[in-house]
Amino acid sequence: YAKTSTGVELDVSRHLAAVELAKQYIDTTSLQWAAGNVTDGTAMGEGLRLLSGDMLEADLSEATVLYINQACFPRDVLELVVAKIMAECTKLQAVAAYPPLPALVESGRFTEKQQAGGSKYLKLPFSMFNYPTMLTVYERSLTTTPGIGIQA
Repeated sequence: YAKTSTGVELDVSRHLAAVELAKQYIDTTSLQWAAGNVTDGTAMGEGLRLLSGDMLEADLSEATVLYINQACFPRDVLELVVAKIMAECTKLQAVAAYPPLPALVESGRFTEKQQAGGSKYLKLPFSMFNYPTMLTVYERSLTTTPGIGIQA
């Protein structure tokens, strides 16, 4: 299991809804959680961190998996997201994104993962919709360098 999971929400009302859900469901368990601003994230320690703010300002350097639902992001923001992933996320092993981020594959650092049965997309059901979100999953590419071996 993950030691730390961080959610970043730009919309304040959605962030507050997540905090209320955490109070309702997580407070009944022994799991640690905290809520704050994106600038507070690294100081929160392990557990669930629910952050309000711009993910472009969040510290993603320790992330190993990213789920990004950027359906409403304009193209220039998507380019900034990809640039942040490339520059900051050195430990990142996988990205699940909607819509697709082909620049990850174009960078040579990631490949598109085929799902069970050969499907291109991972179906993520949402209780508020009668249709799933079709996520593209990317895995970090392994490359070999003579004299160095396998690198991620």
